[in-house]
Amino acid sequence: MQGSEDKPTKTSSGLAAIAFAVAVGFGVVESVSGGHSFANVDADDDSLQTQVDAVGIEFFERKIRPILLEHCLDCHGEDPGSLKGDFDLSHAAGTLAGGESGVAIIPGDPEGSSLFQAVTYANKEFAMPPRGRLSDQQVADIRKWIEIGAPDPRRQELVVPEEAALDPWRDPNGKGREHWAYVPMAATEPPSVANAAWCRNDVDRFILAKLESAKIEPAPEADQRTLARRAYFDLIGLPPSPQEMSAFLADDQPGAWERLVDRLLDSPHYGERWGRHWLDVARYADSNGLDENTAFGNAWRYRDWVVRAFNDDLPYDQFARMQIAGDLLPEPNDRSAAIDNLVATGFLSLGPKVLAEPDKEKMLVDIVDEQVDVLTKTFLAQTVGCARCHDHKFDPILHADYYAMAGILISTRTMENLNTVARVRERPLAPMAEIAASNAHAEAKKQNDAAIAAANVDGSRRLGAAWSNQTADALLFASELERTPTVFEAEDFADSNLGVNFDNYGSGVGIIHTVATSDRQFVEYDVAAEAGGRWHIMARFASGQSRPLRIMAGEAVLADGFCAETTGSFEVETMTWSKTAVDIPPGTSRIRFERPTSFPHLDRLVIVSDLDQQAFDAEVAALAEREGIDAPLLRRWAESLAGESIFDSWRRFVAIEAENWEVEAAAVTEELQRLYAADTADGDGRLVRSGVTPREKPFVRSMVAGP
Repeated sequence: MQGSEDKPTKTSSGLAAIAFAVAVGFGVVESVSGGHSFANVDADDDSLQTQVDAVGIEFFERKIRPILLEHCLDCHGEDPGSLKGDFDLSHAAGTLAGGESGVAIIPGDPEGSSLFQAVTYANKEFAMPPRGRLSDQQVADIRKWIEIGAPDPRRQELVVPEEAALDPWRDPNGKGREHWAYVPMAATEPPSVANAAWCRNDVDRFILAKLESAKIEPAPEADQRTLARRAYFDLIGLPPSPQEMSAFLADDQPGAWERLVDRLLDSPHYGERWGRHWLDVARYADSNGLDENTAFGNAWRYRDWVVRAFNDDLPYDQFARMQIAGDLLPEPNDRSAAIDNLVATGFLSLGPKVLAEPDKEKMLVDIVDEQVDVLTKTFLAQTVGCARCHDHKFDPILHADYYAMAGILISTRTMENLNTVARVRERPLAPMAEIAASNAHAEAKKQNDAAIAAANVDGSRRLGAAWSNQTADALLFASELERTPTVFEAEDFADSNLGVNFDNYGSGVGIIHTVATSDRQFVEYDVAAEAGGRWHIMARFASGQSRPLRIMAGEAVLADGFCAETTGSFEVETMTWSKTAVDIPPGTSRIRFERPTSFPHLDRLVIVSDLDQQAFDAEVAALAEREGIDAPLLRRWAESLAGESIFDSWRRFVAIEAENWEVEAAAVTEELQRLYAADTADGDGRLVRSGVTPREKPFVRSMVAGP
């Protein structure tokens, strides 16, 4: 036994270090002291020695290393070949060895350390750093560092610390694994019981063994009616009907109870009853919740799959795998089964998410955190969310375990995008072969569309070049056509509850539009269609929203969806033509256009029988052949000259007979000059009936302008 006179004593530096450690708290970083260590501490205090070292190293890292990096290493360590004073502060050995002036640090003795004296500027000749004095706090930190022994972990060779032993309750291979919750299930021999006659199966033995150990008598058997009600409520959540109860009570054949249970297990209500419990665990909802409560439009597919899985008695291991990684499983040959694998992964996509989170990286890790949480709660009955920040305190769930799972889930693509508001990813519900075929078709269609567009551009260019030389002839020959369908103004109706407007939306050309939305809107036109048959209807209109019309003849509906297109606005400048063909019943003398609410803005119409249309087509073909001009070009010019407002002046001049030209042309020119004289705009309060739109007016004015 060692005598007291041989027992080493604690030095002042060791006491100072211990006092400092107690003052600031113990760290967790393994330390490597410099040339001076706390060797004078009793051998019985090894654990305290380790804690003191850790505190000292933590202090060095927080306080001393930043000072050295910022103020010292430019001259004493960055370039070993040009050290000032041969003093190297870049590692622990050099710091303790000193330089040309000798040892710079005496651990435990700041007043005797030349380095400390230099930073206090006590000797102006050796004041350091030379470019300016350290702050008072930095000087105090260097004093404290030297007082506690100048601990310094900077070694020139990397030292790998030994791993600290885990708490046995948190060690995955320690006592924590011995808890019953973490012990794998195994086959167990049923216990022996005193009243073996009471047991009908091995499960009863386990129940009775516990009852007997607690000296509790089993409850008396339930009567048939009570037993049936329990089965109904337990298995399907519904009471038996009087007829079902009577049938069960009347069944006195062996196996009546088993047949009842089988029938309830076969009921679709069984999956609904028990599937809802799983949906609660899986945090099922039809919408996101939290900041942006957007709907999960396809969540019901996962819900229905869960119900179906219970009803189909899907094995639990398969049930679990499909929800965690159904899209990674080998694809079944059966199409429905392949789709089920995808639907089951809705388990991971559901759940609340902050969809407007501005920090997108945080959004991703928060989504993963929620997935880790629901995975472990659902399949392990274990919360592990705390391990996002630290090891669990009392069960074997480590910080590393959490991030091992999170690392897998972070590679799972849950979101389609991270925009504000972010959207959950949805996959096509089809086998991979179908998806590949669909993608190939889409790519082929894209290429075909591009080829068609290029062909149209090229064809239009070539056709335009060919037609440009025939335009003048087409204009003249079009005036010779006698069967061109008549175009009439929409405001020339037989009956209507619409209004007529030559300002606002109808400046220059005039339109009809809704003035009161309380009644069904309509407009009617007289037609000579007593013979019935096929008729063609065209309308020039503008509409900033889809306002489809129904076409009727008496009570007969001829067509729906007429003028349903949107033209971009309700202004006259966006007018376009809508066309349809209808079968008119014999005896018709009036055509009706109607809709429940607001009308599109109608400007002009054409209502022509199929016979008259065929006669026009034949006339165009004959004239084109005779004059050597393209029939489509002639037809388009004839229809445009008859229906487009910009050709209003052309129509007026063409209507003048040759023998009256000298007299009437001048009068028409003067009238048109007056109509086109002033610019107009929608909504300027002027009712203008110029026949052209405000945007067309400057152009047609130039056509009739005088010298």
